[in-house]
Amino acid sequence: MDNREVEDLVKHRTRGLEAELNVLREDGRDLRTLAGLDPEATGEDIVEEIVRRRARDTHVVAEVVTRMQLGETYEARLIASRSGKAVVDLTRRTPEPTVIEERTPIVSEASAGLTSARFDITRTSPEWQSFAPGAPTVWTWTVKPKSAGRGTLTFHLYQRLGAGPESATIPVRSFPKDVEIQVSLWRRAYNSVRAVFTSVGGLLAILASIVAILAFYIEHMRRKKAANASGPSAAPAPAKSPPPAPAPAPPAPAPASPAKPRKSGRSKVPKEEEPPAAS
Repeated sequence: MDNREVEDLVKHRTRGLEAELNVLREDGRDLRTLAGLDPEATGEDIVEEIVRRRARDTHVVAEVVTRMQLGETYEARLIASRSGKAVVDLTRRTPEPTVIEERTPIVSEASAGLTSARFDITRTSPEWQSFAPGAPTVWTWTVKPKSAGRGTLTFHLYQRLGAGPESATIPVRSFPKDVEIQVSLWRRAYNSVRAVFTSVGGLLAILASIVAILAFYIEHMRRKKAANASGPSAAPAPAKSPPPAPAPAPPAPAPASPAKPRKSGRSKVPKEEEPPAAS
């Protein structure tokens, strides 16, 4: 703990603890007397003594994926408990790997934070929580990488110390963890295509407009043609008549009889019949 930071916190968060040491009480006794300190003890000395008396050894575990893909969202988790077994039981049920395991003294009320310039971080659990016997206290966040490369996620643990009517927030420890941020193959392809589209955005907008107009016109003509073909005013197509039957073949001519030879000489001339006589 940085002495200067603690003293500054005490002075600013408790409205000048140095000037109010004679009126602050805990259990009706002066803090100097309670701590067994010299009457000239500073606010820093008093805070350290109170923390020493109230703090209990606490198991602290941080969980987060250390190899992330750009554009994906992950969960980060900080677990603290007086019971090491409670922490182990919980970490066995969570998918994220354990990246930090520490033991540190903390008072009964604590808070945790997560910071990084390379990530979008959203808190998903209460900020201030109290330790319950035998149960883990859990703080969670969602983290989303903003750029590829190497980044650091830093977990911060704080404790709230009350002295009479006043209270002060005191940092306990910070736990940094490096994370590698990769770009997947499909993301690279997407970024390349997006860059091309951005560079020729005006031309593509014009081409897209032309294609849209042509598509609309083609669709309009197709629907119009279909409507004309199926409308009530459309004349039915004439039915096709069957092909005519082939004409029967003419009968074959009878064979000609052989001509008889003509006799030479006179031919008989038939007599003319005489008319009957009148009676």
